Amino acid sequence: MQLSNTPHDAFFRQVMVRKDLAQQFFHRFLPQDISKPADLSRIELAEGKHMSDQGVTLYNDLLYKCPLESGQDAYLFIMCEHQRTPYKHMCTRLMKYDVGVHEDCQRQEQRYMPIILHFVLYNGSLPWPYSTAFADYYADPVLGSKYLYMAPFTLIDIPTYLPADIENDPTLGFYFGAFKASTASDPYEAFAKHCQVNNFEQHVRGLPLDLKQVLSRYLGHFVDEKRHKLSDVIDLVSGEEAEKQTIMTSIAQVYQQQGMQQGMQQGMQSKALDIARNMLHQLHLGIEAIQQVTGLSKKEIEALRQSV
Repeated sequence: MQLSNTPHDAFFRQVMVRKDLAQQFFHRFLPQDISKPADLSRIELAEGKHMSDQGVTLYNDLLYKCPLESGQDAYLFIMCEHQRTPYKHMCTRLMKYDVGVHEDCQRQEQRYMPIILHFVLYNGSLPWPYSTAFADYYADPVLGSKYLYMAPFTLIDIPTYLPADIENDPTLGFYFGAFKASTASDPYEAFAKHCQVNNFEQHVRGLPLDLKQVLSRYLGHFVDEKRHKLSDVIDLVSGEEAEKQTIMTSIAQVYQQQGMQQGMQQGMQSKALDIARNMLHQLHLGIEAIQQVTGLSKKEIEALRQSV
């Protein structure tokens, strides 16, 4: 069941825009010489898109700003990299992003040059073989580093995470576990296997409702409909029937909104019937919930049910 053309990016953003989870992420991955003077309690999300002077969007991942003891700010850039194979020129791409940050700071007439740190979440199918340090791409790395300002980026290599690394993580385990499961031959079974570990299941079921909805939508994107229903995924994240219905309805509403947008030229009534049919036979929603989402009558929905 596909709800997004870019599910990895959407999941990454919907989780990492939460300040509490971003703080946990940076507590874990910031270099020590930055984590000590950094006041992570005061991080704030900076503008998500930076434009070059030519008006080209340089990136749309996440950039956080964090004050340091010295009085200047550090910019913490997180990129989600979901290409199937590693990107050899990642350092060059990050340098382009940095130019956008510097240009923004100049336009704001900030007193100091920004300190920028890079974090790359990689979840491809092949091991990451390239250096994270720009200087290593020179024939003489020592000479290259002498004339280079850019520090190595921090690589979060999700495919190398062991099950215990995920299952014993009380804050971001669901996040890394879902990313890793998305590339498995059976994403549902991969995530369900983590949930068989008691502390991981408690971690997932203790998430706030909005994160359960985000997690269910993300995993649901990869579920093989011939093997597992979306309701099976929701059973993993919640044990309460009322909450399950809320999650299902929220996913159905997203499905409806996207479907309606795609169907503007097809005729709204026809598209509403298509959406209702999918809600009946893929999402297994009740008639009242489908009425609320699509605006169809009970009689129309009953007719769809009887047609299969």
